[in-house]
Amino acid sequence: MLQKWSLDRDAEFTTTKKFELKPIISTREWTFGYNWVKLRKRIVKYLHEGTQFYMCTTSESTSDITKAKCKEFWIKEGGWHDLDELLEWSMKFIAVKIDSENWESSTCSCHYWQKNFKCKHTIGTSHFLNLNKFPGLDLAIEGNAKRGRKKKPDQL
Repeated sequence: MLQKWSLDRDAEFTTTKKFELKPIISTREWTFGYNWVKLRKRIVKYLHEGTQFYMCTTSESTSDITKAKCKEFWIKEGGWHDLDELLEWSMKFIAVKIDSENWESSTCSCHYWQKNFKCKHTIGTSHFLNLNKFPGLDLAIEGNAKRGRKKKPDQL
């Protein structure tokens, strides 16, 4: 069935969705990432089981992130007691794993990334690490008009 489905797929059809290898980031997501960077949240680099993570707090969290809280998050003594405790911790902290070769393929623990495979945290953290640049706006704004009454055009 899968083989037949793949052979029937024609990229020339207008209704065919193009398969993307990395997520396409819209202007809206760039804006969310830029606004998140402007918040100047503290980002803590933490090494867990040989993998580098960048951790920060969510907007709902009132406390700031520290290395000790990162360690407590990853190595919780006795494990999680119940689902509510796990959800409480996951709503406080965000763990971002950056792919330095292809930052668009980075992962995040936030619920938006789980659904869309892209989020403001991966965009902002990769910008923090100088892996991307926010696209600039090209606003062709003319100079201000001069003060006073406009001159009459010369008649021929």
